[in-house]
Amino acid sequence: MENYSEKELGDYQTPLFFTEIICKYLKDDLNIKPDCIIEPTCGIGNFLKTSSKVFPNCKLYGIDIDKNKLKKLGAKSKKEK
Repeated sequence: MENYSEKELGDYQTPLFFTEIICKYLKDDLNIKPDCIIEPTCGIGNFLKTSSKVFPNCKLYGIDIDKNKLKKLGAKSKKEK
């Protein structure tokens, strides 16, 4: 994993403002009310962070191949509690 650059892995972190637009659209316009969200490429967790606010009763699961991103996500999650 350490031998690949972010560009080679196709790393792109969706900006928070865009995750908010998407999640609010799903909730308000499409009336989606998920019980569970699985984010298979969660990176630093922008979609998970927004989902936790827009869908507060939803279980969230994040998976990523990059352990460094998961460490950042874990540190962010602990600080936000």
